[in-house]
Amino acid sequence: MYIRLIAISADEKEAAQILDSVLKEIQKSIINKEIRLLEPYWKIEGRYEIEANINLDFDSNFSNNRIQTFLNSISDKWIMYGSPVNEVLASQTTEGCNILKNGVSLINIFFENM
Repeated sequence: MYIRLIAISADEKEAAQILDSVLKEIQKSIINKEIRLLEPYWKIEGRYEIEANINLDFDSNFSNNRIQTFLNSISDKWIMYGSPVNEVLASQTTEGCNILKNGVSLINIFFENM
């Protein structure tokens, strides 16, 4: 799984904590987390861009219901791409999005082999 996150944050440490809070629902299934990018977002002051590769243990009862629970823990509204779905996007600006995890401005998740 690959995540691109725009975090509302004053510094790198807080941005990394926001990523950890996003991953909390699936923490026990994470084998490895590699943060590939963590820097101020060039478009908007007070935002940090994070890109991370997450390797998951699919043998630990990781199901479609678990994925949906994970997504619901982040946002109540997702835009989905692909058939089958292999990319999801949630943003403060998405029409109908009322709930987004604290500190998240935008999150894009790409699923591989799910």
